[in-house]
Amino acid sequence: MKKITLLAGFLVLALAVGGCVENDRSFTIIKVLIPDAASECDYTVDDYFRSSGLMDLSFPGYGGEAFYALGVQVRNALPPVPSCETGNLYAHDIQLERVEIRYSFPQGRDEVERLAPAALLLEDQESQLLISGTFGAETEENILVFIAIQSQVGAQLYSLGESADDVTLGVSIRLIGSTLGGDRIESNEFLYPIRLCWGCLTDFACADGSYPACLPGQDSVDFELCEDSVL
Repeated sequence: MKKITLLAGFLVLALAVGGCVENDRSFTIIKVLIPDAASECDYTVDDYFRSSGLMDLSFPGYGGEAFYALGVQVRNALPPVPSCETGNLYAHDIQLERVEIRYSFPQGRDEVERLAPAALLLEDQESQLLISGTFGAETEENILVFIAIQSQVGAQLYSLGESADDVTLGVSIRLIGSTLGGDRIESNEFLYPIRLCWGCLTDFACADGSYPACLPGQDSVDFELCEDSVL
């Protein structure tokens, strides 16, 4: 399993000299992974996945600037063939360059317009998150972890207050890179809905005062992370 982790950074597809690989699902974002509490909250490829997310805008640890980490499984379905032009034996390995991120409001857009109108400008923007790493040809156990909602975006959403419970933020991501043989390639566009809330993940603690979650303030709590009983 290959894993690439990215915790910060700040994105058109251009033809390189070597050509371009059409988006025929050769390079695919498959699903959003759940960090495994049993293995020190690492991301692993298995049968489980998240179909949607949850982010608590008022979680104290965010300080009014909520952010959301996303771990995705990615498939490189290109066959492992050498390049006749470059002589590269790993011509179909994909070298990552950036993640393109777009936002939308599929639910609660009226609330956003009323309480946080500046956040609607997010729908007209495209963030470019620079990344690095290589996914081998004909592999599907590739994992990429990055911040899908930057803190500056969370700060804009904070103005929603308790009305955040009625809002869903759609996060659309696309991976851009090139093969080691010189061809440009992009993944499918992957839409992931994240439901916002105000205080829904705040009032939880283990007996020792620690917070029972791999990613505090997002998605869920897991009391199996507590060594003793829950308060």
